[in-house]
Amino acid sequence: MSWLENALEEDEESFLCSADFHAGDFDLIYAPTQTLLGPNRSWVGSPAIRHLLSEGLIFRYKLLIKRTGGEFVQWGAEGNECHPSWEESNKWFSHDVQRDPAHGAEPQRQLCIFGLKHEDLVKSEWVENDTLTVKVQVEDPPNKRKCPM
Repeated sequence: MSWLENALEEDEESFLCSADFHAGDFDLIYAPTQTLLGPNRSWVGSPAIRHLLSEGLIFRYKLLIKRTGGEFVQWGAEGNECHPSWEESNKWFSHDVQRDPAHGAEPQRQLCIFGLKHEDLVKSEWVENDTLTVKVQVEDPPNKRKCPM
């Protein structure tokens, strides 16, 4: 975590991606600074789950951050997404993802884990041995054609 900004700059990247998960449909991204996301670069937020496929989706998710010592704490509210007709790749989700103020939206909240900027997060109880550990829980509904009520 302490070298992340330098490593991203060296690779000319703005965020870090996890390996694909949940049948290869998703990955997790983390950006140390406010980073434009999405195909038209009009969203901001980090960390975020990215749906990689260009098809609709219906799922619930939770993001949990590991505290020093091993306890996972839920970060943000559980997400409940229902977009069966959204056929665009690279869709971004987390309670932190919001429209970029530069695209005419008012900021909804501060963009960061537990209210900590990256430099503060690195020194916090959420980073152990220079590592941030995030657990992602994804749940599909039994019937994917309809949004659960």
